[in-house]
Order: sequence, then C-alpha cells, then structure tokens
Amino acid sequence: MDFVVGTSGYGYKEWKGPFYPEDLPAAEMLRYYGERLNGVEINNTFYRMPKASVLEDWSEQVPESFRFAIKASQKITHHKRLKPEAADETEYLVNTVRTLGPKLGVLLFQLPPNLKKDVERLHGFLEMLPGDIPAAFEFRHPTWHDDEVFDALRAGGAALCCADTEDDDGDAPLVATAGWGYLRLRRPTYERADLERWAARVAHQRRVEGRGELTQGEPGCLAHRLRSTSCPSPRPAGRTPGSRHPSDRPPARRRARWRRASRRSGSSRGPSQPCR
Repeated sequence: MDFVVGTSGYGYKEWKGPFYPEDLPAAEMLRYYGERLNGVEINNTFYRMPKASVLEDWSEQVPESFRFAIKASQKITHHKRLKPEAADETEYLVNTVRTLGPKLGVLLFQLPPNLKKDVERLHGFLEMLPGDIPAAFEFRHPTWHDDEVFDALRAGGAALCCADTEDDDGDAPLVATAGWGYLRLRRPTYERADLERWAARVAHQRRVEGRGELTQGEPGCLAHRLRSTSCPSPRPAGRTPGSRHPSDRPPARRRARWRRASRRSGSSRGPSQPCR
C-alpha cells in the first residue's frame, strides 16, 4: 500500500514552535508543511467554494507527489443534501478542483448527521460525478452503514470514508468499496496503542481483500506513519473530554473574519497539534 498522510488544515498559529519555526510567515506555512507531509485535508472549502486561482497557488507550493483532500461544499451536502438540485454546485466544484491536476487526492463528501440512508439519492448523486474524480463519502448517520450502501459506492467507484471521532462509541466500519481508502482519525488524542490497533485493522483489510501491500509488509509501519502526524490536540483550560472545541464551529459574530483567515491559510476547524 501507498500512504498519503496529513492533517486537517495546516495554517494554525498554535503550531508555531511545536512544528513551524516561530518566525515563519503564514504565507510560507504550506510550503514548509509540504516538505514534511505528503497530504492535507482542506476543510474551508466546506464553508466557501474554492477558486481556481487559490488552488493553483496552493499547488505551486507543494511537491509533485503531494495530494490535497478537498471537502465538498455544505451547499451540496447539507443544504441540498445530494439532491438533483445540487447539480450546478457539484459541476462547479468538480471543474474547479481539476485545477489541481494529479495533486487532487480526493473530494470528500461529509453528510450531515441527521441525513438518513437514501440509496436512491446516493445513486443519483454518484451519477453526477465524473469517473476521473476520486470521491469519498463520510456517512454520519448509522443507517448508511450496510451492504446496500457499500454496493452503491462500489458501483460508483467511490470510497467509504472511515472516520474515528470522540462521538463514536465503537470502531467505525472499515470497508473497501474502491481500490483506495480514506481514514480520518479525529479524536483529540491517540496513544501509541490506539494507532497500532488502527494499523492492524488496515493490515487485516489488505490481507482479506487483497488491496496491495503495506510498506515493509508490517502493520507497525503504518502505525509509525500515523504516529508521526497524530498528536494530542491542544484544549482550552477547563475543557472536559467530549465537550466541543470552540473552534469546531466559529461564533457567528466572528465567522466572517475566521473565513477570511482560513481562506488564506487553508485551515478550517480547530487545530490538531502537529508532530514534534
């Protein structure tokens, strides 16, 4: 297996010191990041449709082997909820992300937690997506986690995104529906044993479904790669486990300012502390 490993966003001032040099200008963060990791998930595109000029600028700052995961606009997933009415926004998004060329890793469609299984709607939306655009779907309502949905993804050539969050009571389903996969480790902290367990799950899937090989053929190799980018998230004083980080959803009175800042940096939700 080949791995693309990265974080959710990159332009966090809290990372200056632990990861970025203290005096590194914000405009140089992506270039510095791209010299150390080979992928990043861009979440601010969920709040604001990307512009081709911005994607071109990002692409010029990273190596040829670098990959961007672009989260689809909330207009598509949350407002129009994958219905046919989302066709115009979907077409715009697909045509715009093509600007990244081979550096486009995946389009991530994260569905709202109150959207229940609707296979007919999923089939219809998959038909909107061209075959040359890698797409992954993160379903946050448990009704989607069944074989009928997995078969629909396979028919459409799309991947099931496996997301591990602090809201989950157990392990998220890790099911291959394409020749590649998308794993999001989103809990605030991961111990070494946690990452080794995830590495073992990925290795087991490879053995069962024949999806290539792990680098060096050992689960521990993946654990090492995951461990290199997954460190405890900084928490505000007094925050208790399970509570929401204030930056998970910016307050309305400062949302516009937050969007301007995140659009420049490529960041979105609250920071996850980088590797040291």
